[in-house]
Amino acid sequence: MRPKRGAIPLYSIYRRTLAERADDAIEPFWRYAAYLIIGVAFE
Repeated sequence: MRPKRGAIPLYSIYRRTLAERADDAIEPFWRYAAYLIIGVAFE
């Protein structure tokens, strides 16, 4: 079973935008977690 032509580019674009959106959502969390870890490590 081969996917229809055009399904792959659409999927890759969707995945790329999804990944960028996930990075935007995760970045502040990781920054906060890094500050927390650094604060605990150098207390």
